[in-house]
Amino acid sequence: MRMRTLAMLIPLLLLAACDSDDQGKPGKLTIKADVDTAVIEGNSIMWEARTNFGANAHHVWSIESGSLPSGFTMTPADNTLTVSGSSNVPGDYPVTLRVEVDDRHDSHDVTFRVAPLTGPLTIYTTVVPDSFDTATYSHDIVITGGTNTGYSFSIIAGSLPQNYSITAGPSGARLSGVASPHGTYTFTLEVTDSGANVASAAFSFTLKENISGPA
Repeated sequence: MRMRTLAMLIPLLLLAACDSDDQGKPGKLTIKADVDTAVIEGNSIMWEARTNFGANAHHVWSIESGSLPSGFTMTPADNTLTVSGSSNVPGDYPVTLRVEVDDRHDSHDVTFRVAPLTGPLTIYTTVVPDSFDTATYSHDIVITGGTNTGYSFSIIAGSLPQNYSITAGPSGARLSGVASPHGTYTFTLEVTDSGANVASAAFSFTLKENISGPA
């Protein structure tokens, strides 16, 4: 009877050991990153990418192709990678990031946009992040060019969540709000500057249902 019990325990102990060795590693390594990569020239950026593995797993981050804007630096810290700094060289900078954990790896394509202070009035932010229906929300939309002053905003198509608004912000405009019904919201933002220059851009973002309560 004792031998039979021991024989049943051995596979369970081996399984537990395997789980312990792979703790914090759910199987497929995946990079998730901030969606907005636009910044005005000379202004500071703080952008993050992270993996679904635990911070105790040894991550090796690198740039697989492309290069960061001049003045940007990449700082890895366990399962998080931070890109920070400022650049005075406007342009689009496509980069492919790579992360490795043991024999697993993943890549992520991202284009950093350094918006020039001069030129046509342009909305440089192309994506705004999703959030939860119970959360307080605030995200800057990068707008430059034209006269760079006297911005006014209007929603010319679609709609914002009921408790959201677009106001002037340090980078041009700010999308902000408080708890609103969950769902996907699509809208087109139009901006007019003091010289009657006009620019517009379409956005779509989702407020996910937070079943755990207020964020």
